[in-house]
Amino acid sequence: MQVLTGEGHDGCHRCDEPGAYEWWYVDVCDASGEWGAVVILFRGMPMSPDYLAAMQKGAAFPVDACGYSVSVYHRGRRIAMAFRGVDAGRCTFSDRASVDIGPASLHFAEGRLTVAVDTQDERVPQRITLRMQLQTPWSDRSSDAPFHDQHGWVIAAPLLHGTMEVGIEHDRQSKVHQTVHVTGYHDHNMGRRPMQADFGEWHWGRVHMDNQVFVFLVTTQFSWAGMFGKHGVSLWAEVQCRVLGRRPTVMGLLSPRRLVVSEAERGGKICTVDHDTVLEDGPFYRRYRSTYRFADGVEGQGYAEYMNVRRFGDSWIRPFLRLPWLT
Repeated sequence: MQVLTGEGHDGCHRCDEPGAYEWWYVDVCDASGEWGAVVILFRGMPMSPDYLAAMQKGAAFPVDACGYSVSVYHRGRRIAMAFRGVDAGRCTFSDRASVDIGPASLHFAEGRLTVAVDTQDERVPQRITLRMQLQTPWSDRSSDAPFHDQHGWVIAAPLLHGTMEVGIEHDRQSKVHQTVHVTGYHDHNMGRRPMQADFGEWHWGRVHMDNQVFVFLVTTQFSWAGMFGKHGVSLWAEVQCRVLGRRPTVMGLLSPRRLVVSEAERGGKICTVDHDTVLEDGPFYRRYRSTYRFADGVEGQGYAEYMNVRRFGDSWIRPFLRLPWLT
């Protein structure tokens, strides 16, 4: 896994091999934690049931598995979501940070990020409209090396401030119409091989604290953590993650309750991550609202996720993935 930073790496990387993938991720929440949202745009959606089935046949290409997901949270509960496939003819990708996947779009230029989604579909009674206008307070911090590894992680804008406008309708009746000031995070993952070929478990998280952002990713084969601030990033190139309080979910996923993130070489604790609230739940994936407690006593509320990537290859999960799936 190659780690890159900055707007300069946020364009499409043309990972076009069978089983390849690329996604653009944005999460936001307001200062009180009352409102939040996550938007992901995919080219080669790793959790698409059709793409997973095509991988087994050796005919899985990213252009045939484009899509997006959007989730809206209120007071620790998901109140709306959509998970859709989009025909390649309705998608455009650019070497710059500009992505359009049907009714979902993401554009990032000169530190300004705009995200828009409109899920209107006559087959579904619920409609979500969402627009984010965000700005990073830092100048561009694009790393120099081009993407050359099998998998890549672009931490494009770890800190963003701005507004989110969200609307939710059901049977053409407005249920929610809200505009809130939010803090956000944006990253971007890609790979030339299927995720399940090279990863096992996947623990990721981020927390905003004043003008600093802590980000970590620990997988079976890779570990990284960094603290981003106005003067750059302080990083731990090798970290370890001790998983505590595993409990099986209804789908048999061994979900952790707590993580202890430490320096691998000296064993010094960086922080403890307590998964307080489950926001998303699935056969291979959970998203949490989590409390981060650092060794120096600083605390913060952020997001975290856990994936059992190996399960992507298990055919029994596909019917469960198909339940919310529309193309």
